[in-house]
Amino acid sequence: MKKFKKLLPNGATFFRIIISLIAPILFLTGFTIPAFITYVLAGLSDFLDGYLARKLDAHSEFGRKLDATSDKIFALSIVIPSLIIGNLLMVIPLILETIIASISLIAKRKNINIITKRVGKIKTCFLFTTLILGLITPLIPAFVYLLIPSLVITSKLQCETIKTYYNDYKHNKISNDIPPIEIIKQEVKNDQKQLSSIKQTQKIKNIANEVAHYCLPKVKTKKKSM
Repeated sequence: MKKFKKLLPNGATFFRIIISLIAPILFLTGFTIPAFITYVLAGLSDFLDGYLARKLDAHSEFGRKLDATSDKIFALSIVIPSLIIGNLLMVIPLILETIIASISLIAKRKNINIITKRVGKIKTCFLFTTLILGLITPLIPAFVYLLIPSLVITSKLQCETIKTYYNDYKHNKISNDIPPIEIIKQEVKNDQKQLSSIKQTQKIKNIANEVAHYCLPKVKTKKKSM
C-alpha cells in the first residue's frame, strides 16, 4: 500500500502529459469547450502532483524530471494551437522558456544542479495563465486587455528566472572546477574575514561607548525627599 501511495504523484504527472496531448487536438478540431476543460484539468494536476509528493513524502529524482518534462509538454500544447490560429505574441514566452530549458539542460549535462527558486514557481503560474489567455484572445478579442499585462509580467518573471538560472550555473560551475582542498581554503578565508569583521565591529562599539562615557554629560538623578 505504501509503494502504491508513493506512485500517486507520478501518476498525476503522467495524467497531465496524456491530457496535454489530447487538449490541442480537441481545440484544433473545433471542440473548444472540452479542450478548455482538459486544459484546466491539466493545470490542476500540476498542483496535485506537487501536493501529493509533499503529503506522502514521495519526492524522487525521476519524479522531479518527469514533472519538468510534463510542464514543457503542457506549455507547448497551448502555445502551438495559439500560433496556428494566429496569436504571434505567444512567440515571446516560447523563446524565453526555451532559453530557460536550454540553461537547465546544459547544467544537467555537466552534472550541475540548479535548484528552482521561488521566482521560477511564480513564473510558472503566470506563464500558464498567459498561455491560456493567449489561446482565448483570438476567439474573444476583448481578452487582449488581460493578455497584455499578463504577458508583460510573465516575460519579466521569465527574464528573472533566466538570470537566476545562469547565476546558479556560473557559480556551481566555478565550484566544480575548484579542487576540494581549494574550496576548504576559501571557506577558511571567508570564516576568518567574517570573524575579523565581527571583532572590528565590536571594537568600534567599545570605542563609541568609551567616547560616550567620557564626552556626554552625565545625568544625575535627584533623590526624592520623603
